[in-house]
Amino acid sequence: MQTFTAAVIADVSAALQDMAGRTIEVDDLCDDVTEFQNTDGFWVFGTEESADRLREYRIEAAEMFDEVNACGDINPFSNPEGFLCIMYIIRAREIVASLPWILAREGETVQLTPSVILALTSELDASLANADEADD
Repeated sequence: MQTFTAAVIADVSAALQDMAGRTIEVDDLCDDVTEFQNTDGFWVFGTEESADRLREYRIEAAEMFDEVNACGDINPFSNPEGFLCIMYIIRAREIVASLPWILAREGETVQLTPSVILALTSELDASLANADEADD
């Protein structure tokens, strides 16, 4: 079973690959990535699939309940799609905002070249390895 964090990191990495060539404000990358993923269909799940994923990620859903609910009164039982989507957005923003590459370039404008994407995806992979070690 893939962890919730691993699923988010995989989707963020895929979105970065698809965003190649864009010029972005580094400070806006968290929002750009989550907006791209959400509108591109990365995080569009049907009711049944959302409920299944929430069951699979129930510990993370419980831990994130207050944070997700602060975005609006979103009930995971009556609106699993909305709840799951907000969970993904929150976690993706946390992960991207914590990357050293991002922190070192605050306020800059950069183009998402293959080398930039490689640097970001390498840091995403490292953050996943660190998360896995913390879970052990």
